[in-house]
Amino acid sequence: MDSLEVRPPSMAEKEKKGDLPQSQSSPLSLPKPGSQERLLAERKLVRKLDTRVLPTIFIIYIMNYIDACSLSHYHLRQSKLTVLP
Repeated sequence: MDSLEVRPPSMAEKEKKGDLPQSQSSPLSLPKPGSQERLLAERKLVRKLDTRVLPTIFIIYIMNYIDACSLSHYHLRQSKLTVLP
């Protein structure tokens, strides 16, 4: 006879049954929209994204500015060299 595999219940199955305490609910569960807890979580997420994304964007912007300045300086120098023999 074939033996049946017994696997432990997943977090979702435990949550459906109500076997998990509130503190151990799955990390994918979100508070209700508009609740104070949800607003705080959204603010925390936005701050985390801002601290990770904005410095990178700032560096890219500065590098673009430096590149544009150096290109214009190069073209001015080349035009001076071609006008004056």
